[in-house]
Parts: sequence; C-alpha cells; structure tokens
Amino acid sequence: MVRDARLALRPVDRLLLAYVAFATIVVVPRGGLLATGTLWVVVLDAPVAALILLGPRVPPDRRFGRLGYDFYPLLLVAPLSAELGVLNGRLDPAHILAHDRVVQAWEYAIFRGQPAYELIRRYPSAVASGLFHFAYFSYYGILVGGPVLLGLAGRRDAARRVLLAMMLAFVVCYIPFTLWPVAGPYFAFPHPTGTVRQVWGAKRVYASLARGASIGTAV
Repeated sequence: MVRDARLALRPVDRLLLAYVAFATIVVVPRGGLLATGTLWVVVLDAPVAALILLGPRVPPDRRFGRLGYDFYPLLLVAPLSAELGVLNGRLDPAHILAHDRVVQAWEYAIFRGQPAYELIRRYPSAVASGLFHFAYFSYYGILVGGPVLLGLAGRRDAARRVLLAMMLAFVVCYIPFTLWPVAGPYFAFPHPTGTVRQVWGAKRVYASLARGASIGTAV
C-alpha cells in the first residue's frame, strides 16, 4: 500500500515533499537537533509530509476530502514562509545583511540608486503610496483567488496546474532564500514616515509584514 500511495503522488506532492525534506535537513546543522527552532521545523514538516503521503488514499467519493487534497498547497504557503523565518533565524542577522549589501550593489549598478528606499522619499505622494501598497497587498488575494475561482468554475484540472506552477515558484524562491538569505528593504532600510505611511494601503502592508514577515526572504 505504501508503494502504491507513493506512485500515486502528483507532481505538486513530490515537489512539496522534496522541499520539506530539504528544510528539515538544512535546519539541523544551523541550530542543533534539540534546539527550539529545529524542533519547530521538524514538528511542522512531519505532519505536512504525512498529509501529503495520505492524500492519494482519500476515496474518490469523499467530496470534501478530495477538495482538501486538491487545495491543501494553499494552506501551506503561510506556514512554509514562517518556517523560512525559523531557518534563517538560526543565522547571525549581520550575516544576512551582508548579502543585502551585495544585492544593493547590483541595484545601484542598474538604477544608480536604491529605488525601494529613495522613490517614496523623493516623491512623497500619498495617492501613489496608497496605490502601490494596495497593489502589493492584492498579492494575497491573487494567490488564493486564482485556484479557488478556477475550482468553483469546475475547472479543477486548471486549478491544479495553477497550484503546481505557484508552488514551484515558491520553492524555487525558498531554496535560495534558505541557502543565501537576503533580508530585504523591510528589514534593511528605515521605514518611511508621514502621510505616505499612514494611507490605508501602506498601513495594511506594514501591519501584515509586522505580523508575518520572515527575515531572509527579501521582503
């Protein structure tokens, strides 16, 4: 039965299994097997792996079970992102910020400056700030809305393809963020102040990052 379940795994299942195995292997030498952060990752990854392996065994006539199996990758985005914070939290922040300086040098070579820091200060428009931050915040809705709307429209195969593409994009980003983390503007630069920071879009973005930003993911 175990062999049959393994062979029945979908590409997205194999992708996520490979990633949780990678994350579990990486965290041990960073913090020791019994360190709190290490145990947090192992405690998260073990049930995730079990969920993935048991998914193909859900009977086809169990509608809600199959629905959960189809869309479970969406439920893993937030915890796997938080896990990156734990993985990178085992590193010295100065080590991570040294990577930022390398990336900032690339940006300076291209833009002759730091757009993430300079533009909002050079052109302090509350309207532009609201629009750009709202566009940034809409990412969360797009992430969930695409596959869910396709599923509600009865296009389950299309929803599965979108989920696979999304999770592949996440994993392709998560692996470099684990091996060569970059803090990003939220951690590396002072936050803007004044009306550009007080508009609704900016307040929502900064509130969400304050609650869930993982250092090392270039936010």
